Amino acid sequence: ALPIYFFKPGLLEAGDVQAYLAANKAEVEKYYNDNGVEFTDEEKVKARHIFVRIDDKRPEAEAKKVATALRQQLTKENFAQMAAQNSDDPGSKTKGGDIGELTRGRSVPEVEKVAFAMNEGQISDPIATTFGYHIVMVDKKIPSSKKPMAAVEAEIARKLLLKTKQPEMVTKLRSMVEKGSKGEVEAWLGRAGLKWQESGEFDLSSVTIPKLGDSKALISAILRKGKGSGLVTQLVDNSGGRYLVAEVVSWKEVPDQNAEVEGVDRMVAFRKSSDLIENWSKEVEAAASVQRNPRLLQ
Repeated sequence: ALPIYFFKPGLLEAGDVQAYLAANKAEVEKYYNDNGVEFTDEEKVKARHIFVRIDDKRPEAEAKKVATALRQQLTKENFAQMAAQNSDDPGSKTKGGDIGELTRGRSVPEVEKVAFAMNEGQISDPIATTFGYHIVMVDKKIPSSKKPMAAVEAEIARKLLLKTKQPEMVTKLRSMVEKGSKGEVEAWLGRAGLKWQESGEFDLSSVTIPKLGDSKALISAILRKGKGSGLVTQLVDNSGGRYLVAEVVSWKEVPDQNAEVEGVDRMVAFRKSSDLIENWSKEVEAAASVQRNPRLLQ
């Protein structure tokens, strides 16, 4: 198991942010104007629906007939009650069919298309999807809106200030990690208000880690550390300005058919098909004198 810490530089005082904002107002305003999407709330539709499922007991034709009959009875006033009595969606029927706020590209396309085209209080005809038939009522339409600069200027200033501080902060943390001082690292993380995240077990022959995804750099760092638990004495650059501090909590040996191969060569033999191991062996070779066995790395 491997706790993983996503490093997002912090440790800034409020006074630092305000001082930066006062001295760099034009830069903050430029960032606001150049990155408008970041501060814009998307258009949304708050809606309810009644879902009539298609399944083995209710074929498509029957589901359509039920949905059509329901639509003829629906009004704005009785929709919630009818949803509670008739919807096949267990998650929303107890809430009067309330499916919350819809944003574009994040819901059933057929339902989304109709909902965004409707007016408040309007009820749709039955909408056919691969799951069944949906009848939608729009409770409220929420237009897209951009937050005023005054509401986000401190957030922007903090982001820009962190960008200038990041190299210094990363250097300090990297030094602590490379010394292998878990106590110092823990104290640093505590001051930053950050916690370890448990990944769960994973195989080092894979290039992905649970909850983290593709992380060849971290797996390479674990291999360079070698067998056993403990702090990985390398601050891992996980791309995109994210850094990882890692500790191996447990290490399990996987039985190998080749009992004559030991140590690092055994690990390489077991995973000889992995490009990651090939890259790792080249890195080690560049830093020290290593004899490679071509038979094992074919």
